[in-house]
Amino acid sequence: MRFTPQFLEELRARLPVSEVVGKRVKLRKAGREWKGLSPFQQEKTPSFTVNDQKQFYHCFSTGKHGNIFDFIMETEGVPFVEAVERSELRHKPFDHIYMEGLFDPASYAELLAAMPDRRFYHDLRHRDALRKDGSSTRLRMYLYPERVKRLPPEQRRVWLPVARALCSKSLEDAFKRKFRAALEERFGKPVEQIGVYPIPILLRDQPGYRISVHSDVPTKAITVQFYLPADSSQRNIGTIFHEADQGPGAEKTTQMPFLPATGYAFPVSLTKSWHSAAQTTEADGERVTMMVTYYVADSPKTWFKWRFRRFLLNFGWHPER
Repeated sequence: MRFTPQFLEELRARLPVSEVVGKRVKLRKAGREWKGLSPFQQEKTPSFTVNDQKQFYHCFSTGKHGNIFDFIMETEGVPFVEAVERSELRHKPFDHIYMEGLFDPASYAELLAAMPDRRFYHDLRHRDALRKDGSSTRLRMYLYPERVKRLPPEQRRVWLPVARALCSKSLEDAFKRKFRAALEERFGKPVEQIGVYPIPILLRDQPGYRISVHSDVPTKAITVQFYLPADSSQRNIGTIFHEADQGPGAEKTTQMPFLPATGYAFPVSLTKSWHSAAQTTEADGERVTMMVTYYVADSPKTWFKWRFRRFLLNFGWHPER
């Protein structure tokens, strides 16, 4: 679902920057602008300004500048970290959380409107992604900040703060805290000593996509998926969690509703985190999501492997899975 520039202008006009910023920063009118203390660092003299006419904020003490969407991502790390922290840790069929309210309505509409064009994605070629004719049902785009910078200016403006948030240490730490018990049980050491490397991607699954029951590979530590549907009409195509990979346990399931600005996350367990996605149909439409997979990087060598793969993306290389 895409929105016209006219719609976005009306949206911005109805929601002044000062209204959003004012929920987190005490502002006072100063001529045509609003002023307040920086939300990014401690200060005694206000250096933070908001201009509703120009639709931006500027922090003179840190140099940070942007629009409504940028502010939300900058100040909360952001709806992502808070969503993780307020989500209930569920233990059946295995440890996981279901996150809600990842974006405010205005930011979410802007995100969907700025969805990157097909030319920025590549086909995945693993077994579950392929149709009988050999065509792929899964399109992937990496959301590393340096990859997002290839997008047109308007799309780059919206997606760059998201990409930075997905790669942030604050989000990684939030997931580690939430899944501390399971991660420490698997790796046998405190989560602060468990090295991981985040790989963020944007996915557009086409009708016919499916993924069989699996628990994820040993190289993964945490799996995260954020849902990006236009509305609630696709709620029945969310990821399915199973009690086992076969037999009666495989039939006992819990589904993560595929709803706007929601998502799920779980610590990978080779014997517990069984999950799947039922095959979608033409009636289901396109299934759009973001994922962050935290891969195990417990040594300099392993960390360098993931970093080198990231570097190779700049030359057109990408793995098929």
